Amino acid sequence: MPDHPAVALSDQDVLRALADLRLRYVERLPGIMADLRRDHAALRGADASAPAVEAFHRGLHSLAGTAGTMGLKAVSEQARLLERAVQTWASTPGVGASEARLADWARRIDALDALTQQEGAAALAPERAADEASCPPEVTTASQPENAAPASPVEGDPVAREPAARVGVVVDAMGDAGELCALLEEQGYRVRELTRNGLSSAGWETGEDHGPELVVWLARLPDDAAQSEGPIARLARSPGGARRPVVVVLDNDDLSVRLTLSQAGVTRTLPRPLDPVRLVEALDAITGRMRQAPYRVLLVDDDSMQLEAQALVLRHAGMEVRTLERPLDTPGVLKSFRPDVLLLDVYMPGVTGPELAAALREREEHLYLPILFLSAETDMTQQLLALNLGGDDFLVKPVRPDHLVAAVSARARRARRAATLRQQLQTTLYEREREHQALGEHANVSVLDATGVVTYANQRFCRTSGFSREELVGSRFSLLRSDHHDAAFYDEILERVSIGGVWHGEMAAQRKDGTLYWVETTITPFMDARGHVYQYVVIQTDITHIKAAERALRQSEERLNFLVSSSPVTIYTRPVRRIAELAYVSPNLPQITGWSQEAMTVPPDFWLTLIHPDDLARVQQELPLVLAQGSHELEFRLRRPDGEYRWMHDQRLLVRDALGQPKEVIGYWMDITGRKHIEDELQHFNQALEQRVSEQIRSVIDSERLARATLDAMSAGVL
Repeated sequence: MPDHPAVALSDQDVLRALADLRLRYVERLPGIMADLRRDHAALRGADASAPAVEAFHRGLHSLAGTAGTMGLKAVSEQARLLERAVQTWASTPGVGASEARLADWARRIDALDALTQQEGAAALAPERAADEASCPPEVTTASQPENAAPASPVEGDPVAREPAARVGVVVDAMGDAGELCALLEEQGYRVRELTRNGLSSAGWETGEDHGPELVVWLARLPDDAAQSEGPIARLARSPGGARRPVVVVLDNDDLSVRLTLSQAGVTRTLPRPLDPVRLVEALDAITGRMRQAPYRVLLVDDDSMQLEAQALVLRHAGMEVRTLERPLDTPGVLKSFRPDVLLLDVYMPGVTGPELAAALREREEHLYLPILFLSAETDMTQQLLALNLGGDDFLVKPVRPDHLVAAVSARARRARRAATLRQQLQTTLYEREREHQALGEHANVSVLDATGVVTYANQRFCRTSGFSREELVGSRFSLLRSDHHDAAFYDEILERVSIGGVWHGEMAAQRKDGTLYWVETTITPFMDARGHVYQYVVIQTDITHIKAAERALRQSEERLNFLVSSSPVTIYTRPVRRIAELAYVSPNLPQITGWSQEAMTVPPDFWLTLIHPDDLARVQQELPLVLAQGSHELEFRLRRPDGEYRWMHDQRLLVRDALGQPKEVIGYWMDITGRKHIEDELQHFNQALEQRVSEQIRSVIDSERLARATLDAMSAGVL
């Protein structure tokens, strides 16, 4: 069971090998004819179901196929005629071979023997053999097809990039494909963007500028896009007459549009919205940058000559081929070799090709393996039977090498694409299953039928609701309804989901013990082909703790608002970098200043316009001091909407973050007008008191002076 890697052979190497194979086969013909005579002699007295009949038929079948492959047309045709006669007789079980029939077959074997000697002698003639070495008849080599795998990929790496190609991107306006061009450049392509109107000046269509090696058309399709002299057709003709690949991105993915563009020379069309990954894959495939591993082919045939000839042709096309003469070993070889295509002969000892195909199809790992029958069988009924038992195609020997390569390449290419899609689907399925498991651990998941009856509930749903799965499944989902919502709430949900809409919102549900719990709910309907809902998937996240926290927060905010509204101060915050602006003021601002929150903060420095002109310069000068000192306070007069000025005490504090950097300034304003009035009155009182005291003191002093003068006068005897 030889296993040869894909090695590129020259045409002359293949021709010489096929010629040598043909000569070796001719040398074996006498032995083959002797085996036929022996099998024919064993038919005497045997019925149509005897093993001897199968051996005789298989020998004729092999001769017809291999002789045709080796270019011995006359031998192949006569062997095929005799094979059909034997097959017709063998299709009637229980009927023995008559002497007349055996005699007729003997004469035809003699004639066949004479033909083999005649063609064999011609093939062995020295002058004929020399000619055969350069080009043996009916054994033309097949060049590698356009889409065949390359002969020599990088060893151990099925993906090897070639140097990047020049890509021209045609757009309606420059810059339309900026992100796409950047992506293509990241993938190694050299990209040039050009508008549709700029094509003629660029010279791409006329050959003045050799332009890109391939074109991606993103622009709106012109009316003459599909015409033979339209812009796309001209782009597809590169200088020198070669074809330039053109990929067109379509808004209308209609089949007729794609066919028309294909006839105009477009290589590939892609639908919009454009998937950039698909575009890169298409460009890689077109330019050959992305090499793939050679196609792997397993050939199963009991005729070693046939195997060798077919393997030689397929290897020349760059494929990796393994041959097998024992068909019962096929399952094991499939497991180790993992071919892209399996080629089976129809008639083999021990098991037929269709029987083997049917057995392989019973195993899931071989369901998608392309199986081609390669046989000299020309009976359409037998061919259809073989295909019905698990085959994908039937090739009749002799098969032209180019036809064989094309058929195998096409099947292998589709098989690989299908395998890629299956792998993507399996990956997606695995990811969805993991997501489902994660969702099941995180959320309450249930499935309802069209009538609202629960058909599935996950374990988390059971734990949250307090019901067992047995209690939930088969019950209506309304079992969990609470009195927190009115009937209109549930009617609105039903109205939306019954027409295919997804409902998302919060609802209160009731546990088995009667307590309420809150869930954030998404209800997704699933529609059948007629647009009718056949099930709902309900995903719920328990938010009871969030609702409790929200309730506590509301209560706290209410208490805070009450305290703030009752407080004699209004609180504010200022950004550090814009110290003169107010970022926030507390809701009780109108009570303190008469101005609304919005009026005071839009614009954020509006409050400065309300400061008394005599205080403004001082306030502006002292505002930044809080950044240097950490805290600061000042007093100023602020004008109310009615024009009255009220005195404000401004106390502010610098708040720092965890790293000690200034974060914001917080402060408060307190109306101190009353205090200021008291201070003014006290000042006036003090001034009056000081004046009266001063007057009293002056009066006392004056009295003392008068008394002293009187005493002095009395002492002097004046009085």
